Amino acid sequence: MITKSILSFLLLAMFAGVALAYDPQTAADPISGEWDVVFKLERTTTPAQFNLKLEGQTVSGTVYSEHTGAGTIHEGKFADNKLSLTLDFAHHQSIIITGALKENGLSGEFRTEGFVATWEGKRKSSKTAAAGATSPADPITGDWDANFELGGQIVPVKLNLKLEGAIVSGSSNAGQNGGALSEGSWADNKIQFTMPGPHGPVLVKGAFVDHSLGGTFEMGEFKGTWNAKRP
Repeated sequence: MITKSILSFLLLAMFAGVALAYDPQTAADPISGEWDVVFKLERTTTPAQFNLKLEGQTVSGTVYSEHTGAGTIHEGKFADNKLSLTLDFAHHQSIIITGALKENGLSGEFRTEGFVATWEGKRKSSKTAAAGATSPADPITGDWDANFELGGQIVPVKLNLKLEGAIVSGSSNAGQNGGALSEGSWADNKIQFTMPGPHGPVLVKGAFVDHSLGGTFEMGEFKGTWNAKRP
């Protein structure tokens, strides 16, 4: 007869196996997730963040540093514990990344603007991820409570933003008005998109500063201001 203790052990082993199969930090996928990166050039260091996603041998994702702004990853490949990426930015020359996965993280060389230097990365701690910290590479994805002001009148609007590379999509909800956002873009912490309005499309422009969004909007011949914070 199988005792309860044996059954409990078997169930625990089964669920542990399922969790292991889908854990992005297993041997099958040791690089998906967020990485704290440092670019080293002579005596200077530049912190950055990689958000990597591995599908087969193809690596995609986003990157951010104060020096380059937000960027996207293309031509990414990971095989035999070796990594290669091209980082593209709106206002900085592309950076070619090569490196390898080692016990203490990722490290290798990068090439840009005519020079070659080194870099290294360590996986972002699980405590930071659990705390729900905003990723510097993507500080805007999620829900926002916005106020649009025109002529002393304030209209509250719920925004749901999604950032993919330099493309912003999502939706707006303002009582009876709302719908999908269009023509959205993001670069150098500046955002622009068009949302549905009561009298036609509303062109929204703004910037991300101190964990908040804000700027101006145009609705036909009318112009106003807006600001938004996380709920």
